[in-house]
Amino acid sequence: MQDMETIISGCIQNDRKAQSALYKQFAPSMLGVCRRYTRTQEEAEDIMIDGFLQVFAHIGEFRKECPLVAWMKKIMVNAAISHFRINQKFLSQVELNEMELPANVQTNGEDIITKLEAKQVIDIMQEMPEEYRMILNLKLIENYSFKDIEKELGGNPNTLRVYFQRGKAWLMNKIQEQEKMM
Repeated sequence: MQDMETIISGCIQNDRKAQSALYKQFAPSMLGVCRRYTRTQEEAEDIMIDGFLQVFAHIGEFRKECPLVAWMKKIMVNAAISHFRINQKFLSQVELNEMELPANVQTNGEDIITKLEAKQVIDIMQEMPEEYRMILNLKLIENYSFKDIEKELGGNPNTLRVYFQRGKAWLMNKIQEQEKMM
């Protein structure tokens, strides 16, 4: 196996073997990143391919101060955001009177989440409406602020907060249903 410096250097020179080596090494973990944002495996694979095309196009801009995997992950997240933007013309406005959460959902369910396997939580999240899934991923996993999410996705900040709260409530409700079945 080639060392990473050689692979990166080869990718900068558009060497197909180096690109293939980089892809083979990082595709599984990058697919996992993309999978969090999609409902289907095929959609995640499409996003990952778009992301790798961006990686190869911009590998010359990679700075060694940041780990390569972190740089690539950021590109994959941006590819998922672009995919979301293309497929969602805009985030619909939510009326203020629609902001209440369902009364039967408890939002303090961290203990329930710990009882489930990560795979189960990911599977549940993939059933989630796309707007909720995108905002929850960006806020909870990628640590984006609502201001950053607004910049990336557009939409009203209040709408984003409502989708975030509804997404959490939706997730907790599904997790509680899963818990009952265990």
